[in-house]
Amino acid sequence: MKKIILALGLSLSSIFAIDLGILTISPEVGATLSYSKVKGEIEDKSTSFNNDNTFSPGAYARLWLGVAGFMIAPHVKYDYLRSSFVNSKESIHNIQYGGVLGYRIPFIKLTPFVGASYSTFKGGFISGSSIKETYAINFGVRWEVPLFSLLVIGFEGSWQKPDLKIPASSGKHHAEMLNLGGTIGFAF
Repeated sequence: MKKIILALGLSLSSIFAIDLGILTISPEVGATLSYSKVKGEIEDKSTSFNNDNTFSPGAYARLWLGVAGFMIAPHVKYDYLRSSFVNSKESIHNIQYGGVLGYRIPFIKLTPFVGASYSTFKGGFISGSSIKETYAINFGVRWEVPLFSLLVIGFEGSWQKPDLKIPASSGKHHAEMLNLGGTIGFAF
C-alpha cells in the first residue's frame, strides 16, 4: 500500500508541471502572511504617519518558465493592508502585476528571485485619500519541498513608494511601503 501511495504521489506531481531537465513550465498559486511597514510624510515634514498593523494576508499566482535553471515568472500579487493615521482606520487593497527572474539551484530546488511590478491601490490612509499607481520591487526565495511534491514554501518581499492624494491638504505626500513575509503555495 505504501508503494502505491508513493507511486501515486510521484506521478501526480508531474501531471501539470513539465520538467525535462532543461525546460521547466510550472504554475504556482499560494498565500502570504506579511509584516507590513508603511510610513509617510507630507513634503514640508509637518505631518507624518506610520502603520501600526504588523501582519497582513495576501495571495499570489505565478507561471514559472525556465531553461537550464534560469527562471522567469509573470505574476499577480494581492496584499490587504490596514492603515492607521490619527484616529482614522482605512483598508488598503494592493494588486501588483509584473514578473520576476530567478535561478533554480539544482538538486535542492531553491529559487532566489527578484523582479518588478506595476502596483495599483484601492483605499487610502485617511478618509477620502487615494494612493496613486506606482512600481514595486519584488524579491524573495522559494523552495520546492522534496517530501511533498506539490508544496512550495518561501520568503518574499516588496518595496514601493507611491504618491498620495490627500483632500484639503497642500504639498506633496508620499508613502513608503515594505512588506516582508512567508509564503505557502502549490506548484502544479
